[in-house]
Amino acid sequence: MKINESTMFSFDLESNKGLDSIDEVYFNWFLLELEHYGFIENIKLQPDSFKMSDKKIVKYYDNSNTSKKKKIVKNLKLDPGRVYTADSYCVWNDKAKNIFHFCIDECHDDMVYEHNLKKIPFVSNKYKNDKYISYFEVKPSFDRNNMTRLVKNNISFIYYRYGILINLVIKEKLFEKFCTPERYLYTDLKKRKRKLNFEPILIKDFVNEKNKRSL
Repeated sequence: MKINESTMFSFDLESNKGLDSIDEVYFNWFLLELEHYGFIENIKLQPDSFKMSDKKIVKYYDNSNTSKKKKIVKNLKLDPGRVYTADSYCVWNDKAKNIFHFCIDECHDDMVYEHNLKKIPFVSNKYKNDKYISYFEVKPSFDRNNMTRLVKNNISFIYYRYGILINLVIKEKLFEKFCTPERYLYTDLKKRKRKLNFEPILIKDFVNEKNKRSL
C-alpha cells in the first residue's frame, strides 16, 4: 500500500466541490485515501436528503361567504417541511469490513456494539446487493454555536425513522484515535510538513496492524 505525492495532492481538487468547512475537507482527504487503497467503492458528497417532517398548512376560510364554495382568506404555514442532509456517504468494498466499519444491523447486543465502537472507526448499514454504506456528519471539536447538539437529535430521529445511523465525525478524535490520512501531514496551501500535537498513525499502518491481529 503506497500513495505518491501527485495522487495525494490531487485530493485538494476533489475536496473543493461543495464542502462547507475545513474539517469536511480534511475528512474528505481521509475518504479519498481509503478509496485510493480500495476500501471504498464510491463516495458521494451531499447525498440525498432524509425527510423529517411533511409540510403542514392550515387554511382559513371566509365564513361570511354564504356560497357552498368557501373562499380561502389565508394559508398559515405551520411547518415548511424539514429534511436532513448528511455531509457525505460512502459505499464500502468487502475488505473494509471490521477494519474501517462494522454493521449495526449485525450487532446482536449492546456489548458487541460498544466493543466495536472502541476498535473500529465507523458504523455502517446493510445496503442493497449485500453492500455496506455509511453516512457522515462532520463537526468541529469546538462547537461555538452548539450545532452538535442539534445534529445529535437529527441523528437519533433518522435512526428511529429510517434505521440508518449517521456517523458523527470529529476530525481530531478520528485522526488521533484511529489513523490519519497522509495528505493531512502537509499544510493546506504550501504543502509543508504540518506540526501535530500527536503521533499520527498512517492509514496503511493502521490496516497492517489490524491484519496482524486477525492472524
